[in-house]
Amino acid sequence: MNLEWDELRAVVVLSEELHFGRAAAKLWISQPALTKQIKRVEAKIGGFLFRRSTGGVSATDAGIAIAERARLLLFEAQSVFSFAEKAMRGYTERLRLGFGVATIPDLVPNSVIAFRKLHPDIQIEMRDMSTPSQVQALLDGSIDVGFVRLPRNESEIESIPIQKDELVVVASADSGVDLGRRGLTAMRDQPFILISPSASRSLHHHAQELCRIAGFSPRVVQEAEELFTLLHLARSGMGISLVPVSAKRMRVPGLRFLSTRQKQAFWDIGIARSRKRVSGVIDEFISVVKRVARR
Repeated sequence: MNLEWDELRAVVVLSEELHFGRAAAKLWISQPALTKQIKRVEAKIGGFLFRRSTGGVSATDAGIAIAERARLLLFEAQSVFSFAEKAMRGYTERLRLGFGVATIPDLVPNSVIAFRKLHPDIQIEMRDMSTPSQVQALLDGSIDVGFVRLPRNESEIESIPIQKDELVVVASADSGVDLGRRGLTAMRDQPFILISPSASRSLHHHAQELCRIAGFSPRVVQEAEELFTLLHLARSGMGISLVPVSAKRMRVPGLRFLSTRQKQAFWDIGIARSRKRVSGVIDEFISVVKRVARR
């Protein structure tokens, strides 16, 4: 069962207004029609997105998370429409981006939003790809810019360090999990949930490698294709996981993030481009990413 675009838009606007009357007016529909849309979405997903009370309307944790994801989807849908209009007029300037699991919580969306404010006429295409796939796409010219794990040794690729990330343990807040003095070694008997190799081979391998350094092989009970799904599985108590610390910014409640204190848990994320691809649009985007990363 799929969610319709008007349903996603209703969730986003209501999450911003937190008032059915104002949200309905902004959507140019009646308040009863908005109420029906929200109830239809809640019926589809099997849970409440908003709490209604005499004091007003508030978003649930699920409502906040879904509204954030829906906002990005709607943003991209509008971009496709704008691009189609410009293509009909012969204007098709675009920027093709590759990104991975570790950068989606904040760096990529914040950079894209900041760039669009400066250059609303440039069409941005985004592709979820592993670092090796991004490097190959940069070499064959199918993307213009990538957000990749460093270091990179390809002479044809220019990469600039943007931010550091760290692989940390995530567990349900009420699980009682504690690394103590033993660090990750204390987790040897815990069930693990890992990002699948098909979603991010580098993160999957990194998690396995940290466990190996700690002296054990993780007992993997579940793999997830998306970081957001993985966090909710950990929240449910199915197991613990190793995730980028940037995943905190996805604001999934009921979780604890614990540093392994292993130097091997850290890595650099960089923005990469082909040295053969000369473009003012690419230069400007990289400048925007640098500013966003500094903030």
